Amino acid sequence: MSRTFLERFLGMLRDHTNGAAEPEGAKADDDPSILDLRHLPMRRMRVRGTAYVVSSRRRLSAGAHEYILRREPTNKHDSYAIAIYDGTNKVGYLTTSTASRMAPLLDLLGHEGYRVGGLPSDGVSVKLWVDVPLMDGLKRLVKSHAPRSSDLEP
Repeated sequence: MSRTFLERFLGMLRDHTNGAAEPEGAKADDDPSILDLRHLPMRRMRVRGTAYVVSSRRRLSAGAHEYILRREPTNKHDSYAIAIYDGTNKVGYLTTSTASRMAPLLDLLGHEGYRVGGLPSDGVSVKLWVDVPLMDGLKRLVKSHAPRSSDLEP
Protein backbone atom coordinates (compact mmCIF):
# COMPACT_ATOMS: atom_id res chain seq x y z
CA MET A 1 0.00 0.00 0.00
CA SER A 2 1.46 3.38 -0.99
CA ARG A 3 1.57 6.24 1.48
CA THR A 4 0.04 9.59 0.62
CA PHE A 5 2.11 12.74 0.36
CA LEU A 6 0.69 13.95 3.69
CA GLU A 7 1.63 10.71 5.46
CA ARG A 8 5.18 10.91 4.05
CA PHE A 9 5.47 14.59 5.02
CA LEU A 10 4.24 13.96 8.56
CA GLY A 11 6.69 11.05 8.85
CA MET A 12 9.58 13.29 7.76
CA LEU A 13 8.48 15.99 10.19
CA ARG A 14 8.27 13.45 13.02
CA ASP A 15 11.75 12.15 12.16
CA HIS A 16 13.15 15.71 11.99
CA THR A 17 11.70 16.62 15.40
CA ASN A 18 12.77 13.34 17.05
CA GLY A 19 9.17 12.23 17.43
CA ALA A 20 8.02 15.43 19.11
CA ALA A 21 4.48 16.50 18.26
CA GLU A 22 5.58 20.05 17.44
CA PRO A 23 8.89 21.44 16.23
CA GLU A 24 10.86 23.19 18.96
CA GLY A 25 9.71 26.77 19.36
CA ALA A 26 6.32 26.08 17.77
CA LYS A 27 4.58 25.82 21.13
CA ALA A 28 2.48 28.78 22.16
CA ASP A 29 3.88 30.86 24.99
CA ASP A 30 2.44 30.23 28.40
CA ASP A 31 2.36 34.00 28.95
CA PRO A 32 -1.25 34.74 29.96
CA SER A 33 -0.83 38.42 29.01
CA ILE A 34 -0.54 37.42 25.31
CA LEU A 35 -3.69 36.19 23.56
CA ASP A 36 -3.12 34.01 20.49
CA LEU A 37 -5.32 35.19 17.60
CA ARG A 38 -3.81 32.94 14.93
CA HIS A 39 -6.89 30.69 14.92
CA LEU A 40 -9.07 33.53 13.60
CA PRO A 41 -9.61 34.23 9.88
CA MET A 42 -6.93 36.70 8.76
CA ARG A 43 -5.93 39.03 5.97
CA ARG A 44 -2.34 39.92 5.21
CA MET A 45 -1.37 43.60 5.45
CA ARG A 46 1.84 45.49 5.03
CA VAL A 47 3.48 46.70 8.23
CA ARG A 48 3.46 50.52 8.21
CA GLY A 49 5.94 52.98 9.65
CA THR A 50 8.89 50.61 9.61
CA ALA A 51 11.17 53.41 8.39
CA TYR A 52 10.50 55.30 11.62
CA VAL A 53 11.35 52.44 13.99
CA VAL A 54 13.78 50.17 12.09
CA SER A 55 16.73 51.14 9.90
CA SER A 56 16.71 50.04 6.24
CA ARG A 57 19.62 47.69 6.88
CA ARG A 58 17.88 46.11 9.88
CA ARG A 59 14.59 45.78 7.94
CA LEU A 60 16.30 43.38 5.53
CA SER A 61 16.72 40.94 8.42
CA ALA A 62 13.80 42.07 10.58
CA GLY A 63 10.41 40.56 10.88
CA ALA A 64 9.15 37.13 11.73
CA HIS A 65 6.55 34.52 10.97
CA GLU A 66 4.98 35.46 14.28
CA TYR A 67 4.26 38.96 15.53
CA ILE A 68 2.79 40.50 18.67
CA LEU A 69 0.28 43.35 18.34
CA ARG A 70 0.36 45.82 21.26
CA ARG A 71 -1.98 48.72 21.85
CA GLU A 72 -0.42 52.16 22.35
CA PRO A 73 -3.30 54.23 23.77
CA THR A 74 -0.89 56.96 24.89
CA ASN A 75 0.67 57.36 21.41
CA LYS A 76 0.81 61.14 20.84
CA HIS A 77 -0.06 60.79 17.13
CA ASP A 78 -2.88 58.26 17.36
CA SER A 79 -4.66 57.04 20.50
CA TYR A 80 -5.85 53.97 18.56
CA ALA A 81 -2.30 52.99 17.53
CA ILE A 82 -1.41 49.30 17.42
CA ALA A 83 2.31 48.58 17.31
CA ILE A 84 3.76 45.41 15.79
CA TYR A 85 6.65 43.57 17.46
CA ASP A 86 8.83 40.72 16.24
CA GLY A 87 9.68 39.45 19.68
CA THR A 88 10.92 42.40 21.74
CA ASN A 89 11.62 44.77 18.83
CA LYS A 90 9.02 47.14 17.46
CA VAL A 91 8.95 46.87 13.67
CA GLY A 92 6.03 49.15 12.80
CA TYR A 93 2.30 49.74 13.07
CA LEU A 94 -1.05 48.76 11.64
CA THR A 95 -2.63 51.37 9.38
CA THR A 96 -4.61 54.03 11.22
CA SER A 97 -7.89 52.92 9.62
CA THR A 98 -7.38 49.29 10.67
CA ALA A 99 -6.18 50.28 14.15
CA SER A 100 -9.17 52.57 14.72
CA ARG A 101 -11.53 49.63 14.10
CA MET A 102 -9.49 47.02 15.98
CA ALA A 103 -8.34 49.00 19.03
CA PRO A 104 -11.72 49.15 20.82
CA LEU A 105 -12.12 45.38 20.39
CA LEU A 106 -8.61 44.64 21.64
CA ASP A 107 -9.24 46.95 24.59
CA LEU A 108 -12.32 44.89 25.48
CA LEU A 109 -10.24 41.71 25.43
CA GLY A 110 -7.80 43.38 27.83
CA HIS A 111 -4.53 41.58 27.09
CA GLU A 112 -1.09 43.18 26.86
CA GLY A 113 -0.45 41.66 23.45
CA TYR A 114 -2.01 39.59 20.68
CA ARG A 115 -0.09 36.90 18.77
CA VAL A 116 -0.59 36.85 14.98
CA GLY A 117 1.29 35.47 11.97
CA GLY A 118 3.07 37.25 9.17
CA LEU A 119 6.07 37.27 6.88
CA PRO A 120 9.56 38.67 7.42
CA SER A 121 11.57 40.53 4.82
CA ASP A 122 12.61 38.30 1.95
CA GLY A 123 16.14 39.74 2.07
CA VAL A 124 15.59 41.82 -1.08
CA SER A 125 12.60 43.97 -0.21
CA VAL A 126 12.34 45.77 3.13
CA LYS A 127 8.56 45.25 3.28
CA LEU A 128 7.19 43.29 6.23
CA TRP A 129 3.75 41.66 6.28
CA VAL A 130 1.44 40.92 9.20
CA ASP A 131 -1.69 38.77 9.37
CA VAL A 132 -4.53 40.82 10.87
CA PRO A 133 -7.74 39.23 12.17
CA LEU A 134 -10.85 39.91 10.11
CA MET A 135 -13.26 42.12 12.04
CA ASP A 136 -16.14 39.60 12.10
CA GLY A 137 -13.94 36.94 13.68
CA LEU A 138 -12.51 39.40 16.19
CA LYS A 139 -16.00 40.59 17.13
CA ARG A 140 -17.12 36.98 17.71
CA LEU A 141 -14.08 36.42 19.91
CA VAL A 142 -14.84 39.53 21.97
CA LYS A 143 -18.46 38.44 22.33
CA SER A 144 -17.40 34.96 23.49
CA HIS A 145 -15.02 36.51 26.08
CA ALA A 146 -17.55 39.01 27.42
CA PRO A 147 -18.55 38.28 31.01
CA ARG A 148 -22.09 37.02 31.45
CA SER A 149 -24.29 39.03 33.80
CA SER A 150 -24.30 36.03 36.17
CA ASP A 151 -20.48 36.32 36.37
CA LEU A 152 -20.79 39.91 37.56
CA GLU A 153 -23.18 39.21 40.43
CA PRO A 154 -21.59 38.89 43.90
